[in-house]
Amino acid sequence: MRSRGPRRRFPRSRARPPNDSTIATHLAAMTHLIDESSAQGVSTDLPRQIKAVADRAVAEGLGRSSHAAMIGRFRSPE
Repeated sequence: MRSRGPRRRFPRSRARPPNDSTIATHLAAMTHLIDESSAQGVSTDLPRQIKAVADRAVAEGLGRSSHAAMIGRFRSPE
């Protein structure tokens, strides 16, 4: 078996908080993406659909969950 070498460990100061990738955390970024895309003349259809699914997930109490919790909502977005 081949060794992969020592594992890299990041100092605690660079550790990401556990809520870094929650749905609620990224809603503001989704809004920003929609606004900037619109300002540049880029279609906002897909970002708006994804944000609508994220908004629905948050309304259902999944705001503190990761994006994986949205998979079921993509199957039934309405």
